[in-house]
Amino acid sequence: MAELAQPDNYQGSEPELVVYTSPRNQLNGNPIVFFTTGGGALYRIRFVTVIGTVITSAGTAEISFEELATAVVPAGWPTTGPLACTVPHAFANGEAFMVEWSTEIADNYLGTNVNWGTVAVQGLPLVYIPEQVQIALTLNPQGVNTASANIQQAMIQYDKFQNIGAQAVGPESEQRVYLLQAAKPGDAGAFG
Repeated sequence: MAELAQPDNYQGSEPELVVYTSPRNQLNGNPIVFFTTGGGALYRIRFVTVIGTVITSAGTAEISFEELATAVVPAGWPTTGPLACTVPHAFANGEAFMVEWSTEIADNYLGTNVNWGTVAVQGLPLVYIPEQVQIALTLNPQGVNTASANIQQAMIQYDKFQNIGAQAVGPESEQRVYLLQAAKPGDAGAFG
């Protein structure tokens, strides 16, 4: 896969596809952190799927996939967020679900399936994220309510780009992105 742009120190780094699977978890009002991105690499989430059942005390709840910056995110990166993707559905008590987020989704949709309950397929922005970002799922109760979920399975596929230590020119705190030259007619299949 050709990379369109990469920040300094990652030029020429080939992505490693990593598949993370989560054991069964009980999700409460606080986010469930699947993992925190490690040092010396950039990450790009490509696909997320979560299967479970919502439990509420009185009302409904919403489910979000989030990337949450920690207090030690490198300089130059957002210190809040940087990403939250919420399913546009109010999940009721006892409602089963299968939610998927993917960078390959062009049109979000929501439906009901006899095997999975509420099925949501949502788009996910293709963005780089730095080290020390928590990859998490949140369940937010709506109204006066408590909410949790029994997570039966979760899987996350992501690209991991190792820092290959390219030499930077200019201030170290300045992040730069290099763009590849645009293709011209007749370039298809040409090597050179």
